[in-house]
Amino acid sequence: MIALGIGCRAGCEAAEIIALAQTTLAALHLAPAQVAVIASLQDKPGLLAITAAAAQLGLTLRLLPLAALQAASPRALSRSEAALRAYGLPSLAETAALAALGPDAALLAPRRLSPRASCAIALEKPSS
Repeated sequence: MIALGIGCRAGCEAAEIIALAQTTLAALHLAPAQVAVIASLQDKPGLLAITAAAAQLGLTLRLLPLAALQAASPRALSRSEAALRAYGLPSLAETAALAALGPDAALLAPRRLSPRASCAIALEKPSS
C-alpha cells in the first residue's frame, strides 16, 4: 500500500497539490492508481485544498492527529523549519505519509516541494 503525505500553506490551491503529487509519483515511477490514501494533519490551514485534491484524485483522505505524526517523526528524512515551528515535526508531509501506514512504513524518498505544498510517499512494508 502507498500513501501520499501532503502538507501545504494556507492559500494553496488543490491544483498545486495535484500537480505536485503527480510529479512526485512520476519521479518514483509510480502510477496514481497505486496510491491508496492521501494523509495530512487534522485541523491545519490548507485543509480545504487537500480535501479537494483528494476528491479530484478519487482517493481516500486520512486526517491524523498530531500525536500520530509525532510518533512517526524519527523515520522522517527531511527537516522543515516551518513544520518544526508550527507543529514540532521534522516534515509534515513525511510524517503524515508514514503515520497513515503504521510503524512498519518507510519513505520512498525525501519530500518534494512546490511553492506552497509538500508531498511525500510512504510504502507499507509487508509483515514478516
